[in-house]
Amino acid sequence: MVVGHTKFSPDSHFGTIKCLLHKSKVQSVLDLLDEENGLIRKSAKNNFVIAYKDPFTLKQNWEWRDWKVFLKSKFNSCIGIKDWHVIKIPGGDHFIEVSKAVSQNFSQYQIMNAYVMVDELEKPNVIEPKPTSQSRLNELQYFEKFVDDLHKAYISQEY
Repeated sequence: MVVGHTKFSPDSHFGTIKCLLHKSKVQSVLDLLDEENGLIRKSAKNNFVIAYKDPFTLKQNWEWRDWKVFLKSKFNSCIGIKDWHVIKIPGGDHFIEVSKAVSQNFSQYQIMNAYVMVDELEKPNVIEPKPTSQSRLNELQYFEKFVDDLHKAYISQEY
């Protein structure tokens, strides 16, 4: 994030989770994600869980998409954006107007690539998570002796 713009509400949620994590016994993802007694849910009244993958059914709840590559072909990089203090966004144009100070003149900056139209049905490619390597799974088996039987499946095989 840009310096001076660091007050981001998810940071406070992660902070409350981290404090409770230091005081709790967490053996696997089950201890974090349980809807009633999970550490995330207990950390604050307004903390809730939407897991990428359900630990019981292994059902994926959403897809990660490659927005960076998708938007790069449609929009130009905002080089110098940290120096812009005033930005005007006129409607229906491929340009924005930027200024480094309120007292300075505006200059036009081409934000949208004029040669590419955005199709409403077009979507970015799905990013598939890399599977856990067999060597890492072998390392995790060491921890089986330290966890309860309920949690062993979540550290000895791919979740």
